[in-house]
Order: sequence, then C-alpha cells, then structure tokens
Amino acid sequence: MKRLFWIAACAALTAGCGGGPVSRETRISEDVDQNVRDAETRAQESRTLSSLAKIEESVATYVKTEKSIPESLDQLIPKYLAEVPPVEIGV
Repeated sequence: MKRLFWIAACAALTAGCGGGPVSRETRISEDVDQNVRDAETRAQESRTLSSLAKIEESVATYVKTEKSIPESLDQLIPKYLAEVPPVEIGV
C-alpha cells in the first residue's frame, strides 16, 4: 500500500515537468498567441464566406436573367459582379 502511495506521489510531483516550470507570463503569452491565431482564422473564414456569397448571388442573378449557366466567372464581369472576389483556401 505504501509503495502505491509513493508511486502516485512521485507521479503527481513530476507531472508538468518537462524542461522546468513554465512561468505565468509564458502561459499568458502562449494563450494570447493562440487567441490571435484563432481570430485570424475566423477573419479569413469570414472573408471567404463573404466572397463566396457574392459569387453565388451573382451566378444566381446571371442564371435568372440570361437563362443559362455562365461558362466562367469572367462572364459575370462587369454586369453582375464588379470583379471576382478573392477566395482564401487553407492556411
């Protein structure tokens, strides 16, 4: 029973060891860095969804008006779309 206690105690004491203690500032800095990366990813996703929505709306208007599907997005310019918006895929 004592041996199991000592094994558990040693495991608890060594948990988190892996190069020394991590300072509070380091943990906060890592959290901030992760939050910034997450925000950048969400912003990129938002821009991509917005661009795709513009394309979708323009294609739908083209199909309704022209009674055909455009062969390329260039056919939408300038009447249905000012320019083909950028679509960011992957990081």
